[in-house]
Amino acid sequence: MEKVKRILENNLLNDVCPFWASMVDKEYGGFYGACDLEKGINKEAPKGIVYISRILYSYSCLYSKYRNEEYLKLAKVAYDFMIDKFYDKQNGGFYWSVDYKGDVLNNNKHLYGNSFALYGIAAYLIASNDLNAVTYGNEIVEIIAKSMKDFPNNYSEEYSVDFKPLPNKIMYGFDMTPEITTNTLLHLAESLSLFYLANQNETAKKLTIELLDIIFDKGYDHENKNLYQFLNYKMENQLDVYSYGHNLEVSWLFMEIMKFINYDNKKYVNYCVEMCEENFKLAYKNGYVINETVNGVTDYSAIWWVQAESLIAINNVNKINSNPLYEEAMLSITEFVQKHFMNEGSEWHWGINEDLTVQTAHSISEMWKANYHNVRAVLRILEESDGK
Repeated sequence: MEKVKRILENNLLNDVCPFWASMVDKEYGGFYGACDLEKGINKEAPKGIVYISRILYSYSCLYSKYRNEEYLKLAKVAYDFMIDKFYDKQNGGFYWSVDYKGDVLNNNKHLYGNSFALYGIAAYLIASNDLNAVTYGNEIVEIIAKSMKDFPNNYSEEYSVDFKPLPNKIMYGFDMTPEITTNTLLHLAESLSLFYLANQNETAKKLTIELLDIIFDKGYDHENKNLYQFLNYKMENQLDVYSYGHNLEVSWLFMEIMKFINYDNKKYVNYCVEMCEENFKLAYKNGYVINETVNGVTDYSAIWWVQAESLIAINNVNKINSNPLYEEAMLSITEFVQKHFMNEGSEWHWGINEDLTVQTAHSISEMWKANYHNVRAVLRILEESDGK
């Protein structure tokens, strides 16, 4: 484990963090919206709420870990831009995207985007103790509560600027527009639990438990230890997909969520352990964790966030059911990431093909890719050293 920690922390402090510091947009605020594979910054790329919230979360957590004032300053750059440009002062909530100058591009409100806004706000509140953040966090909790009040009846993930339900186009995938995604539900639970930890908001705790119940009751295949991805309003599965990264992410994340809200549910802990153990068996191949299986067809590529979440999940389950294979896998995945994903002075690549070539369809950073999965993974693994 010491070698794993050394590789990951060295990359975090000497490559990933300096790269994101170089992405600060000193002219229009926030962070530049994209950077290509050759490290060319696209200064006119749009900026998304998920992107800026993830940067806010990451630098807030980095400050909480290292107490480096530069990290708190960068968190405030993200926070100020998010509040100034994404927050809808008339209707409440946060827009989906703005252009590089900060003018609104897509004014729809999505629960996925607003959950990440809450996640960033919660981490920033813990780091800075800036009580102004509480107001925005409380408002997002109420937005989520209203959306979930008659779940799944009258539930929507995507809304117009004034909160009229819309088709869930932002979460379009696999040639369908889903009605309900477990991806949104799990990130709602993630953000609500962290906001409860930061501010003891009882509504946030209540909603978190409700979401855990919903996902494990209707959104999880208990026989195959697989999280459904797309559901209809009857909470019926709409797609035959194994997303190994999501399964492994949920396996550790839901245990952390329950810890944050002081919720002791041994049955759910057992679900998390079995989910990790089964998906590790299915997806750990050739020294890394493969992407997904859809309608029986497996994608053997390696995606950056899947490796990051796998590292936390394997480390977590190894502390519960110690196994030398898990420790070997931790080192193997870390060395695979070091060889194929890490860039000197830069962020991780998006993905690596089965033939070990770099995927070129995505950039080093863009609307959906910020310093969230990998920074969080490194910090969680380093927590062992802190005795936390």
